[in-house]
Amino acid sequence: MDSKEHQERWSAIGQSDVADVCREICESIVGLERAFEAGELSSRLTSGCFEQVLGPLLYETYGKLADNAPGPLQHLRADAVRALLAQLQNDLVPTQVAHAEVRMPPEGDSWATEPGTNSPPRLRFKLVDASFDGASSTTLRLDQMLDARFWRIGFRFETLDLCDAFAQAIVRSATHRLASDLLGLQRILEYFSPKTLKPELRIVPHPRDRRFEHLILDILNEDDRHATAARLAWISTEPKLPNARQRPYLFRSPL
Repeated sequence: MDSKEHQERWSAIGQSDVADVCREICESIVGLERAFEAGELSSRLTSGCFEQVLGPLLYETYGKLADNAPGPLQHLRADAVRALLAQLQNDLVPTQVAHAEVRMPPEGDSWATEPGTNSPPRLRFKLVDASFDGASSTTLRLDQMLDARFWRIGFRFETLDLCDAFAQAIVRSATHRLASDLLGLQRILEYFSPKTLKPELRIVPHPRDRRFEHLILDILNEDDRHATAARLAWISTEPKLPNARQRPYLFRSPL
């Protein structure tokens, strides 16, 4: 099922809804993680309206987890999920809000279109002039505005339609990322051995420990988008050797 179909199955989210959506997602995930640890995830998923709260992608992620059982590394999962939820709050609940005035590029300009983007048509403006409390403005691309959420910077547009469209893009991006990282987390735990792990191991860093990484990303993407934050894990598609287990490759840095 593609992202458009997923979005149609999830209620529209406006700017004023984002903080409540974040809170409800976090509370639901905490409850589902407790159910998973107790071996009750499958029945818990069917007993509430979790798909409406989590959205289809996150809901399907926990549907896949229901086929597994907590193992000896459950404490690592618990710590990683706390870090992932902290990042979700970082992305969805800003502490600073800048005014954003859309700047339409001239027709035919390279910023006018961006092939392959999943952004809604209402956000195909690509450039804004952003400022805090009337201070001098800074020109930002749409991808830079999305990345600025790591620093808990939000944006208020001149029209409610644009505010709501940007809010939906933010929620969609953050929840897709969370669903991907939760799947990656489970893959990692399946290949770790409790006997060889160091006690201080942390699979997912908390946002405060990722500031340097995101600062480098911002620098690399200053003039154009060249880099993105690495996924937590992915599965190699290289041909497997005889009798060899397919293992996940782990990202430690996007650089």
